[in-house]
Amino acid sequence: MRLEVFCEDRLGLTRELLDLLVSRSIDLRGIEIDPIGRIYLNFSQLDFDTFRALMAEIRRIAGVTDVRTVSFMPSEREHRALRALLESMPEPVFSIDMKGKVELANPAAQALFSLSEDKIRNQTAGALIGGYNFSR
Repeated sequence: MRLEVFCEDRLGLTRELLDLLVSRSIDLRGIEIDPIGRIYLNFSQLDFDTFRALMAEIRRIAGVTDVRTVSFMPSEREHRALRALLESMPEPVFSIDMKGKVELANPAAQALFSLSEDKIRNQTAGALIGGYNFSR
């Protein structure tokens, strides 16, 4: 379950939200804070009565203007958009970490190197593309 909390920029507001979740023994899976006055919370599914009571309590916190459910956290939306873009690109694209290990590769890159997504992640960029030092 994901919530988008519309709020003022007030010191301690996030702490009050977290304290509310702790007091109800709700396990927080993720939190994201947007500089334009939104806090996103991700936690496990709640039964209807608990959810209704939680929404009412959040709305009573000073500085909160509204709260609603959302399908995705902002980072999840960005990840989905990036993934869709990479999947549709005809050019091979891969991302490497600081040690040159492949973290992500689109289908075109997988096809170029004739490797599955799992197998290409175990490769280093240097092993895939010889003659270039990726560790600089």
